[in-house]
Order: sequence, then structure tokens, then C-alpha cells
Amino acid sequence: MSAETGRARERGAEKAARAATAIRNALAIAAVALSLCACGSARGACECDGEPDDDGACVVTEKQLRGSRTTDNAQWESAPWQGEMWVCFAAGMKLKIEHPLGYEPSLVQVYLAFSESEAEIKSAFLASGDLARIVEVTDEYVLIENNTEEYFRIRVVLE
Repeated sequence: MSAETGRARERGAEKAARAATAIRNALAIAAVALSLCACGSARGACECDGEPDDDGACVVTEKQLRGSRTTDNAQWESAPWQGEMWVCFAAGMKLKIEHPLGYEPSLVQVYLAFSESEAEIKSAFLASGDLARIVEVTDEYVLIENNTEEYFRIRVVLE
């Protein structure tokens, strides 16, 4: 076999390896997309866990938040990581969550999960952008908007 034939075979093997990688990546992306679609339709919609205010925001009082607490390091959380159901956060919903801090928090952290199952809560993520737009922060409440077409469960931590 000539050196030129050997190099041609190497180039062919490299092209085949790149093509196989591209196919695996495309299949992985397709699988993730299909699983997200399946999850969305299986979850259905959720209702406001509180009462709507005059502006249409769903108001959730601290009394309605099972497991809300102020931690030892002066953080307030709407729910613990586990053990209590996080608040429903439906597509397009504005959620006004009341808090007992008595001052305007300087830090608002919003965590989202795709459902209330324990497995989903364990894989919760820190929200950003339109997933949980922080509209208003006061000494009494935070107003957060889900500017997507997706259903979530939400946990809020304030400092």
C-alpha cells in the first residue's frame, strides 16, 4: 500500500468519525426536545395557589406558603428544598409573593422545577430572563412574571 493510499484511508476514517459524532449529537438534541414536549403535555396547567389581585397577579400570602421560613442567616425562603410543594407558576402568570421581612430585599433568587415531584425538585435550577422576570420588589412582596408558555413550580429566596 502506498503512503498516499494510507493517508486517504486516514482522512476517510476521520470524516466517518466526525459524521458519527454529528449524528450522535443530533440524536441527543432530538431526544431532549422530545422529552421536554412530553413533559409539558403530561403536566398540564396549574391554577393560582392564591387569589388574583386587581391587576390579575396571583397573590400568595405567607400563610399559604407551607414551609416558608426565615433562616438563621436572615434569608427568607418561600419553601424548603424538599418536603413541601413549591408554588404553581403557570405560563404567563404574574405571581405576587408576600414576605415578612419588613424591608425591600436586596437579593431575589428564583428557583424553578418542571413539576412538584421530588425528583424534579432535586434538579431545580436558578431562573433567568423570561422564565421568571422580577417585575417589582417591595418591603411587603415580590412580583415575578412567567413570560413563557411553560408550567413550573417556583421557590423564592430573599435577602
